[in-house]
Amino acid sequence: MAKTHMIQFEQSQYKGLSNFSSNVVLQNCYPVPEKGRSTFTLTPIPGSVALTPVPNIVGTGCRGMYRSSTGAPEDAYVGTVYAVYGNSVIRYSPRGTITTIGTVNSGNLSTMCTFAENQAQTDKDTFIYVCDGQTIYRFNAKASDANIPSTWQELSGIPHRPDSATAYVTPAYISWIDYRLIMCGKDTNAWYYTDTGTDNFRETNVYFGESRNDKTVRVIEFGGNVWSFGTFSYDVFSRTGNRTNPYASPKSAAGKIGLASGDSLAILDDSVYRDWE
Repeated sequence: MAKTHMIQFEQSQYKGLSNFSSNVVLQNCYPVPEKGRSTFTLTPIPGSVALTPVPNIVGTGCRGMYRSSTGAPEDAYVGTVYAVYGNSVIRYSPRGTITTIGTVNSGNLSTMCTFAENQAQTDKDTFIYVCDGQTIYRFNAKASDANIPSTWQELSGIPHRPDSATAYVTPAYISWIDYRLIMCGKDTNAWYYTDTGTDNFRETNVYFGESRNDKTVRVIEFGGNVWSFGTFSYDVFSRTGNRTNPYASPKSAAGKIGLASGDSLAILDDSVYRDWE
């Protein structure tokens, strides 16, 4: 059986993205260099076909896609594709229908959006989370098409920054591992995780991507570990098996490789890729 890959492309490359109109369609594309090392255009994969028209949505381009482990009762709860187009979060069902779930922050329409899934599943609830680079929202992936918009809500309980008792973290990216949500912020080099099966982030987290004491740009789950990328370095945090202290601090610097932008990081199969300038 062929694999299905959904890759989020670095959003500073705007070629191939256009303002929405009545003739925009979902289509599988891949990047092709036009010239030099950093100019790309999105080209349809040979043999690909348009899936379905996309409704007229405020904003520009697809900002992120995610395939969940479950879906609507109309689809017998099978895995379903969710995406952010412009300011709208949509469900693209196996039946080929599109349902608008909710809208993200309308003042922030160009950054990449990231998804996570809470694996503390019940017969009726499995929450999907989406971060627009400013705010985290959640919705119930097991809700029907008719009811899923009513489950859309902004996530409360965002933690304070470690250096302030009053200033809250601005969420930048989210990921998930071992029944926990992972978050890094725009205004702190700390990263945060929730208790298992909840979306309550710990108030402070003393773990940092600190091999060169640089800013944490993005934190992801890969290979069963947590990878924290800074501007000039990265660290790998392994699991301890202790629920109250789940991640071990790295013993030493992992390498002098970092990220200028969190959008330039992608995972495909058994490899981590970053945009190289």
